[in-house]
Amino acid sequence: MYLFSEEKFQVSKYIPMFVGLLIVFGIYYAIRSSIVIGESNLQDTELMNNPYLLADENQKMATKLFIYLKYFLLLLFPHPLSCDYGYNSIPYKNFSDPLVWSAIILLILTIIGGIIFFKKKSWVSFAIAFYLLTILLVTNLVFNVGATMGERLVFHSSLGFCMLLGYGIYWVGIQSKNAAVPALITIPILLLYSIKTYSRNFAWQNDITLALTDVETMPESIALNGNAASRCIDLSEMPKNKSKEKEYILKSIQYGTKAVTLHPGFVNGFLNLGIAYAKIDSLDKASECWDKAFKMYPSHPNKKMYFELLANSYYKKGYEFGGIQNWKEGQKYIQKAVDLNPTIARYWYDLGGFSYNAQDLPKAKSAWEKAYQIDPNDSLIRSVQGILK
Repeated sequence: MYLFSEEKFQVSKYIPMFVGLLIVFGIYYAIRSSIVIGESNLQDTELMNNPYLLADENQKMATKLFIYLKYFLLLLFPHPLSCDYGYNSIPYKNFSDPLVWSAIILLILTIIGGIIFFKKKSWVSFAIAFYLLTILLVTNLVFNVGATMGERLVFHSSLGFCMLLGYGIYWVGIQSKNAAVPALITIPILLLYSIKTYSRNFAWQNDITLALTDVETMPESIALNGNAASRCIDLSEMPKNKSKEKEYILKSIQYGTKAVTLHPGFVNGFLNLGIAYAKIDSLDKASECWDKAFKMYPSHPNKKMYFELLANSYYKKGYEFGGIQNWKEGQKYIQKAVDLNPTIARYWYDLGGFSYNAQDLPKAKSAWEKAYQIDPNDSLIRSVQGILK
């Protein structure tokens, strides 16, 4: 209002409006803090939601300042782009890094520029302020936004940037005293940015193309490796990819292993890694992955389902050994199925049968008795009760 009003600016006239805006911001910040920070007043202790969890205070500040510079550079030269910049995509910085000091200098110059143009009552100061205030909100310098950075988060500040870019092109044209100069600058910018937008759209075609494209751009991202692992499982399940099923599963294991190596507390990473191992019959490795996941998240809503699926896979594997009359080996797998899901009478019944054929008669007897306790109405289970006295 000061910049665009022709009347003399009177602060007192706008005090009620400013107070109203501050109250609204205060309410927003209070609600946000209660949800994001919580009653304990501690930041989220999950690395996926708090990428600065492992950084010391100097690293936090240095990295946040670097992010300010990185946003500016991406606006100038939007390549490479990624849908995720979570933990380890951008290594922690410190104040010995020249890029951090470049960010500090850029921030200071931006503020000085804004003050100079404000004193001149120039609209350019509005563009600088709009850019600066909106971008600082997403650098984690004001509050934790739950991510190191994100291209979508710079959308608002890009308006201020574009205003300044347009002014810069106009200024160069005035200084050159050549009417063609602005067009000579603008056309290449429009052409290059359009090409980048067009090519980037292919990555955003679907979840699969996005994950598998961006994991190559940000190979140290936990989230992108985890997403790539999941999407490779999806690809392995498509009928058209039947001939490449194992190839995609092995690729999933590669991405999944890297994800949980980068973040040993990544529950979903271990769950998906277990699924991939189960698909290639590495059932013990699947069990190991799921044990780790549920040890970290014992109340997971799908815990029972995962172990029931694993039990059924062990049971089927045991039956395969029964088909070649390798009763001893089959007995081991069916025993694992029983250990994971001891409520299935048929598991106990077949454990008794395999144990009987393997000449492990005490185990056969106890397994059949257990099967009868669970389902005394099953005719097959009843038929074996008198075999072993």
